[in-house]
This record gives sequence, C-alpha cells and structure tokens, in this order.
Amino acid sequence: YRLAQASDQGLGVPTNAVEAVNWYRTAAEQGYAEAEFKLGTLLHSGGDGLVRDEAGAVSWYRKAADQGFAGAEFALGVCYGHGEGVPTNIQMAVQWIEKAAEQGLPRAQYLTGKAYEKGFGVERDQEQAVAWYRKAAENGSVEGQLWFGMAFLKGQGTNEDLVAATNWIYKAVNTGSAIAQYQLGLLLIAGQELAPNRGEGIHWMLEAARLGNADAQYQVASFYAKGEGVPQGDTESFNWCRRAAAQGSPVAE
Repeated sequence: YRLAQASDQGLGVPTNAVEAVNWYRTAAEQGYAEAEFKLGTLLHSGGDGLVRDEAGAVSWYRKAADQGFAGAEFALGVCYGHGEGVPTNIQMAVQWIEKAAEQGLPRAQYLTGKAYEKGFGVERDQEQAVAWYRKAAENGSVEGQLWFGMAFLKGQGTNEDLVAATNWIYKAVNTGSAIAQYQLGLLLIAGQELAPNRGEGIHWMLEAARLGNADAQYQVASFYAKGEGVPQGDTESFNWCRRAAAQGSPVAE
C-alpha cells in the first residue's frame, strides 16, 4: 500500500498512475479497505495512462463500503446517483450516502440533508433535513452552514430564528463560498426574510460573480444594464452575460 501511495502521490518517485493501480490492486486483493477505495478512485477517474473503468470502480468501492469505509460508501452512493458503473438508483444513492453521513463525512451529511429536504430517494422530512444540515454545518461544510442558516430563516424543520440564520449564513459567506455569497445577495436585495439592504446585496452578488457563480454573473449583467448599484455600462453588462452563458446559464444564453 505504501508503494502505491508513493507512485500515486509522487512521494520520492515520479508519479505513475499505472504503477499505483498495480500496487493498490495487490493490497486490495488482500482485503485492505483503503486500498480498495483508492483503486476504485483511480479507475473511476482514469487518465494518466489509465482507461476509465466505472464498473470496475464500483466493484472496488462496494468491497470497501461493505467493510464500512466511509469514503467508499459516499463514492458508491454518488455512482448510483449519477448512473456511473451501475444503473441510476436514487434510493440506493441516498442509502449509501447516509451511511457515510453517519460516520461523520461532512459532504455526505449535507447531501443527506438535501435528500430529506427535497424527498430525493426518501420521504420528505424537514426535521431530519435540518438535523443533517446541523451536523454538516458543525463539521465545517460550507453548504451545510448555508442551508442550516436558511432553515432558521424560513422556519423549515425548526423554529424561525433570524439571529441564528444570519450567523450561519455569514459563516458560510466568510469562507469565500460563491454560492453562499449569491444566496445572501438575493436575500438582501429581495428584503423579505432579511432586512433589505440593496447596496450590500449587490456587493455580495458582485463577489459571487467574480468567483465564477453563473447565476450571480447574470444578475450582475442586469445591474450594469440598468445602472443599479453600479455605473450603467452596456459593455460591462455584455461581458458578464457572456461569462454566465459560457458556464451554461440558460437565461444568459
């Protein structure tokens, strides 16, 4: 396994994905869960001389997941969710991701919360959603912090609490998260749940746009077109709209 890591990460030897796969496979065939997971990861991604093998990746993920390896449980859930190496099965995706969440994986905790909020593969349960968002938020998930805050803001699955909502949303924003900045911008501009502050809302929308959020880029294009909070400028508006369209924003196109 150490030889596989060396080849995989270039520790004292040149990086060599093919060599890493061979050594990971040797360890994986002895039932070493972390090697099974790492082997699955390399087969899943392909490149660097490797042929992408989604079905092979799923097989190794499953072996590691059956031993309770959290990263493999999460990866297997993602494969079921995207239909990579296995037929798409949202219920199976959520089951495996929730197993990883129960072991404390922040990304899995956030996605489990989203599944319960939206009813993806499970029955909708706002209280369960908030419970998982809380765990994700407390474990440092920026998305968990954002949506935990949003739950307080809207009183979904918990009591409305503007102070708690603001604290958690700003915590996510202050990590430099573009999606959090975009959401805060929307809230401040709309002024429905939070006290309206159009100037600050436009500031956060601009920050999110600069970080590459396509929805924010489209909003900023609109600001420049109308001269709202920024100097009116057709060229600036066009440039921001073009950036949004390049990322597949349907409204910008």
